[in-house]
Amino acid sequence: MENTRTYETIRLFRGKRKGEELLKLSVAHQDFDFRRLFISECEQDLHVFFSRKMVSNWLAWGFLILSLLIAPYIFISISCIMKIYSIYCLKKFKKVFKGYKLSLSFVDAVIENDYGITLPK
Repeated sequence: MENTRTYETIRLFRGKRKGEELLKLSVAHQDFDFRRLFISECEQDLHVFFSRKMVSNWLAWGFLILSLLIAPYIFISISCIMKIYSIYCLKKFKKVFKGYKLSLSFVDAVIENDYGITLPK
């Protein structure tokens, strides 16, 4: 599985969700296609939260530097807000990542029970 969370590929917005397609694959018992699409969807969510965390952290530092040069009270306030948002995105990233791992283990267990195939983590 390729790690898409890099500094070169910042994405602040997710795009269209494929929940209906996941539901159709689940009902049709196409477990391998479901797993592939599920991983893709979760990776998009994780990448967006990673990107938002990084950008808000960069902006917080930028506003902090600006506060040293001009209008300290305004830019320090904005810097604090951006840092708080960065921490929020980090916590959201961790929450989505834990849910992703748990859900993926359920999908892998179904595949192992139905097909006898153990997939790599």
